[in-house]
Amino acid sequence: MLGSAAAVRIGKEAGLQFIWHWTIAVVALVAIVWNWRFWRVVWQLQETPDRKTKNKLGFYLGVLFLLGIGSFLYPIRFVELSYLSGIAKGLVTAVIFLGTMFWLIYKCGKGLAEIDAAELKRQSRAVENA
Repeated sequence: MLGSAAAVRIGKEAGLQFIWHWTIAVVALVAIVWNWRFWRVVWQLQETPDRKTKNKLGFYLGVLFLLGIGSFLYPIRFVELSYLSGIAKGLVTAVIFLGTMFWLIYKCGKGLAEIDAAELKRQSRAVENA
């Protein structure tokens, strides 16, 4: 995301252009280091799920979320003012749609987890009774 944002330049005759620039390599290096550290925290959380590691993961996910939103919104600053109303409506629609999809997926996952827990409980009772 940030690599493409680093490549955006305002052309004199063609508007926005994607042009190679040395900052892309720097951003890629930072992303590699960041992702390495992120996945280390994920793996550490799988091994030892303590509060400190969960807080670290929350921090990393928060930063990734902010970077993603920033990379998405950054090109909007180059949009002509007359188009901002339509873009704002589109963004609100996207947030509502994606929020609804996230909620539905969350609820389905929670329901499936409850079904699995009930099934495991039923199976353990069947084993105890046998």
